[in-house]
Amino acid sequence: MPIPTISSTDSATVATGPDSRSDTASTVRAAAVWEQLPSGPWSTNVVGWTFVAMGNKVLAWGPDGYRVIDVGSQQVRNTTQPPIAPRTGAATVWTGNELVIWGGSEQSGGIATFPALGARYNPSTDTWRSIAHAPIDQRTPAAVAWDGTEMSVWGGRTADPRQLNDAAAYSPGTDTWRRLASLLPQATFESTYPAQGPSPLLWVDVPDPSIPLYGTTNRLYEYDGHRDAWNALAKSPLSGWSPASAATDETFLAIGESSSPGDTTINLDTVSWTASGGWQTLPAPPLAADPVCQTQVVTHGPEIIARRCSTVSVLRGGEWVVLPPVTNSARLLVAGDWLIAIDTTRIDRLALG
Repeated sequence: MPIPTISSTDSATVATGPDSRSDTASTVRAAAVWEQLPSGPWSTNVVGWTFVAMGNKVLAWGPDGYRVIDVGSQQVRNTTQPPIAPRTGAATVWTGNELVIWGGSEQSGGIATFPALGARYNPSTDTWRSIAHAPIDQRTPAAVAWDGTEMSVWGGRTADPRQLNDAAAYSPGTDTWRRLASLLPQATFESTYPAQGPSPLLWVDVPDPSIPLYGTTNRLYEYDGHRDAWNALAKSPLSGWSPASAATDETFLAIGESSSPGDTTINLDTVSWTASGGWQTLPAPPLAADPVCQTQVVTHGPEIIARRCSTVSVLRGGEWVVLPPVTNSARLLVAGDWLIAIDTTRIDRLALG
């Protein structure tokens, strides 16, 4: 399904964004403003903290424990006592009522441990409960997906360190696990995108030595729950490394980065995939071209939002709408109809139409 067009009620003016390529299409600059929320729930900085959206709230956890950021009421509070300690790299899914957390690693005396525990948090009642033990080893999963009924986890790494390639699915409705037979395609980088509705997707980057700097071959895989197997889709048009990608209900989008020896900037390319239309090359996003920038892609309904350094844009109707900038070190996520920027000393929100 095409990404929706800009409606006549959008408050925006035509402008030219900071192009990363000369053939970038004209962009639209949105009339939007960041609003500051109460200061962050962390003692020093965002390093070591995890942030996961729960509707219009965010659950944050790190060295100081678990906190809830209520974006609508602009409040930050502690949760009740959880049955699990904060951990990094955990599998997380939002079911619409509860946040499920499983796996990940905890730090004790500088040593990573992988406790065999998981939990569910209900923000409406501010209550926690433990979940059943999984039939697979605890780990930092390589791939996680939510299909509306089950949270599935594939592969990952343990403290040994061991590379794992088994899988299991957890049903919050029955608090039970089942093993999956499917294995991840072998690659150096793997991640999935828990888009509501469609089958889980796996985006794979494999280094390609024939392409100078950042060169990779990119391929998308779709999980078939009926066959319990991954189906390889057509190779993507990208030739550069893809550090950021995301999926809506019907569209997968990836941003690729490429460069040549001696270049001080990078080229950005954007491709999308739909089941009905296959691959499509889109205009390059009007984002900063500094090679040291962090790239992020997040989704809001059918819209896809991209950022590099302080620059942020949303793709609507084939055009990039430039949003107000953020700090270079901020983390972006979508909570309900809000875009959230979380940094060391502040939390900001931006209303999404």
